[in-house]
Amino acid sequence: MKPSLVEKITDEKGGVVETFHPKEVRRVVSSETAKKVTALLRSATRKGDRRGSRTRRYDVAGKTGTAQKADAAEGGYSEDRVSSGFMGFGPADEPRIVLAVVIDEPQGSSFGGIVAAPCFEPSWRKCFPT
Repeated sequence: MKPSLVEKITDEKGGVVETFHPKEVRRVVSSETAKKVTALLRSATRKGDRRGSRTRRYDVAGKTGTAQKADAAEGGYSEDRVSSGFMGFGPADEPRIVLAVVIDEPQGSSFGGIVAAPCFEPSWRKCFPT
């Protein structure tokens, strides 16, 4: 799909001036591969420390990540500075939204599933209230 950040433009009174629709550019993976990856990502949100990625009404899929930051002064990577994240989408079977949560240099735990995934659920619920 062609990336898009705006769904519609409205005037001061709330009237729709212009609406933008998704545009397919090309298929980059087969439907079968996409289903397999979605199943893996869905199961990841149901296990372990990804507590914040579980929703009651919608099944989501996602992945955590933790990355060491570059150390410009010493070269290589920092031992104690990281960026942690969680990226998810849903509903898993018919995605309508993708959400990324990135915590830069978290304090305490540095695992994406501990510090970033819990931020996903409240954000997700704002998009699709139950």
